[in-house]
Amino acid sequence: MLDYIFRLFPHRANTGLFPLGKPDADAPVIVTGNYHLTVKRLRRVLKYNNVWLLVIDSHGINVWCAAAGGHMTH
Repeated sequence: MLDYIFRLFPHRANTGLFPLGKPDADAPVIVTGNYHLTVKRLRRVLKYNNVWLLVIDSHGINVWCAAAGGHMTH
């Protein structure tokens, strides 16, 4: 129950460009917001891929809500 309650509040991950695996200059870039749970899950799912993970400031909320709220724009 406590885990569910914490998911309702913004929980920010660090922003920046992070390598997953051993990406080179031609590796794909995955973009996401800095909602901690999303970043954690992406790192786990993509850990065996050679990609860049670009975590941008979405005020600690998920991508869908951040885009709808105008926090993730071009």
